[in-house]
Amino acid sequence: MLPRITIITPSFQQATFLEQTIQSVMTQDYPNLEFFVIDGGSTDGSVEIIRRYAAHINWWVSEKDNGQSDAINKGLQRAGGDIITWLNSDDLLLPNALHTVAELFGKYPQAWVVHGKTRLFGEGFPTTEKGAPVPCPEALYLAKLPFPQPSAFFRREALQAVGLIDTSLHYGMDYDLFLRMYLQGRDFIGTTAVLSGYRLHKDAKGVAVQARFAKDYARIFARLLNSALPDAHLLRMAAGAGLLLAEEARYEVKRNIPPEALQWALFENTLARLSFLYEALALPEAGRLAVFLREEAPDFCKQHPEILQIANRSRLPAGLIRLLRMFR
Repeated sequence: MLPRITIITPSFQQATFLEQTIQSVMTQDYPNLEFFVIDGGSTDGSVEIIRRYAAHINWWVSEKDNGQSDAINKGLQRAGGDIITWLNSDDLLLPNALHTVAELFGKYPQAWVVHGKTRLFGEGFPTTEKGAPVPCPEALYLAKLPFPQPSAFFRREALQAVGLIDTSLHYGMDYDLFLRMYLQGRDFIGTTAVLSGYRLHKDAKGVAVQARFAKDYARIFARLLNSALPDAHLLRMAAGAGLLLAEEARYEVKRNIPPEALQWALFENTLARLSFLYEALALPEAGRLAVFLREEAPDFCKQHPEILQIANRSRLPAGLIRLLRMFR
């Protein structure tokens, strides 16, 4: 028998896209599916769309909440699936995604997480595919969310071990959740299969608020360093990378993390944050992180020529950067 899969769709004022998201779940032709839609009290016609498909939805609600993390937690608390994920209301599941996921979890019974690739699409954006390398280096699992969240599925056992989403995080909550799972020491399995479609649009969270992602990523990695007890040299570098370790909590760590993986993860996390800041045109902050990497991680910088480009461009006026982006 196929494992039960729970899909949770949080939504707020997304009537433009919500119907396509629901249809992408309905047309999976997966016989053991649990589907929740959790709306934050939309007034744009979303509720009418949900009611239209209510026969295909196991549970839905439309009420004021405390944001996306809170909405997802409502679904996680009810989830009865052996395998769970959430699918935002502007994203899609691609055909046969759930059968592919079920097959992979069956093939790898020790895996807590299976992650694949996503198709980035949207009006005015080029269509591309994105995903973690397979196999994925440990430093990437530690440093950031290396795989697209809509293409990541986890066992109920993993959720029970680490708890719900941290509602104090609104932009890095998926990185935090999967990092907590990874630190428990169980397997993460990557696949090159394209499982989801990630819609890019001007109001998308990943497009509109890049600087806030950088802040959450700094908080999460500071928690990791607090937990992994790095040596004095790495602590000094962490301070140079703008991490405020004293202000953050700790994670439970059951995985043995080699010092070299933790140091490389610091560089990867810093690169992720400077990329967010550069996209947000927070140029002085991005420039400082680029200088840090050039000074502390020359070998890492050789693999990432964009660091030098950001270091140079961060000295330019923001208006000129906007103009340059029109031609990239």
